Amino acid sequence: MVVSTQNIEQIFIANSSYSLYQYLVLFPDKFFSTLFICGPAIQHSNLPNKMILDCRDDKTGSEQKRYLRIIMSKLKHVTKGRSVPCYANLVTPFATDLISVYPTYVLSDGLGDSVLFPKWMKDSRIKMCYATRLGNDWEKDVSKKLIVTDLKQKWNEKSKEEQNVIAHAFNVEPQLLLSLNQKKVILVTQPLSEDGIVSEKDKIRLYQSILSQYNQKDVVIKPHPRETTDWGRLYPDIPIIPRQIAAELLTSLINPEKVCTFFSTAVFQMATPDKIDIYAKDFSRLTFSHPGQKMGRVAYVDIEKTYGHMPFNWKVIPDTYFYRSCLDNRNRSESHLFSF
Repeated sequence: MVVSTQNIEQIFIANSSYSLYQYLVLFPDKFFSTLFICGPAIQHSNLPNKMILDCRDDKTGSEQKRYLRIIMSKLKHVTKGRSVPCYANLVTPFATDLISVYPTYVLSDGLGDSVLFPKWMKDSRIKMCYATRLGNDWEKDVSKKLIVTDLKQKWNEKSKEEQNVIAHAFNVEPQLLLSLNQKKVILVTQPLSEDGIVSEKDKIRLYQSILSQYNQKDVVIKPHPRETTDWGRLYPDIPIIPRQIAAELLTSLINPEKVCTFFSTAVFQMATPDKIDIYAKDFSRLTFSHPGQKMGRVAYVDIEKTYGHMPFNWKVIPDTYFYRSCLDNRNRSESHLFSF
């Protein structure tokens, strides 16, 4: 942990590049006065005051309590016992434990926690909720506790100096931008196997199916920060964007002709709707779509039902393997489905 105790004015805690990018475009002036508590997904970010959070879920109850005491002790030391604001992505381990100690402001993780915002807005212990514009009905809530931000707009409002600081935090190198500007398509992947939604083999098969719809010479892959899949080994001829770079930052720096994904809401603010291909049509017919249950370790959200009104290019996964046998013949023929 490298921390200056002289000027810590705010705490940030998350395990999400999305949350980190949101925080930095909201508070670029607090970059050098924030203690960044980072989970493994963003532990390699270039931040001045950083503490790495152990997010492993195999700790016993007593081990968790002991680790929480260590965190609280370090925070008390760094903040000199002051009750400074805490900006937290609350699905991060140990983040909810800070609510009773520090004034808490909630940050978004995109789709991952969007269904929880209505509950957080009603929690009297939470000072403010910072959501991002995804098209949810609750975003229209006039509550004084909700601020909905457009990340692209916020980026454009920043000075060049502030933009350079944010890009530097994600270790964006000039040579990477040069190579990316020669590509036309960004594939945004998700931790489907890591979250227990599908097996690793099926996750690879799903994205192979999506990639089959594009000229691979035009493609660059943006993995999710929590993914462990070695996309570089699977696709040695396709550039792989470093995991810690937020997808939203990426498309503020380059201008792709097409962004494609299975159902990552990160793409919502990466391009105009006509440039976004979402392979989640007939979502309820997917073999792993079970309404009322979790999808692996994450809350169930029918992406098509929730966001189908938005004018993206809604497409089925080309590989029929991922759909239940009840998919009718009309949909099969219209969708030009095939199997590997």
